[in-house]
Amino acid sequence: MSSRSSSHKNSPLTPDPVRVIRGERARTRGALGEDIAVAFLNSKGAQILHRNWRPKGAGVRGECDIVAQCDDIFCFIEVKTRQSSDFGEPQEAVDTAKRRQLERLARAWIALHGDEQTLRFDIIEIWWGENKNPRVAWIEGAFEIRI
Repeated sequence: MSSRSSSHKNSPLTPDPVRVIRGERARTRGALGEDIAVAFLNSKGAQILHRNWRPKGAGVRGECDIVAQCDDIFCFIEVKTRQSSDFGEPQEAVDTAKRRQLERLARAWIALHGDEQTLRFDIIEIWWGENKNPRVAWIEGAFEIRI
């Protein structure tokens, strides 16, 4: 018999405990993936400018996982952490809506940090294998956005 019974369904305002636990694990895995991405970028000589950057007071919502400077280029980096490809490749999760959001964030960042910046949009994929050793893939210039 299932642990959920129809007489004890959660109301729309009460979170499903199973989903909360799964969501918490995903957030923890995502934060760990970002830690790994930062260490990886540092090892490649990148300067981390911001983690989980949100523009304050710019009227723009959202967050950029990492803003880094690589030589003279300012990189907006989306980190995707996966254990399997059951739901597709990590870079496939950076869909049109996410790209538009990153474009708005980049515009807000430029407004706060200077006019003519050379920008690049990257994705870092973190794969957790069976042996729990992460594999990192850095996709530089993963997509272009007109700023």
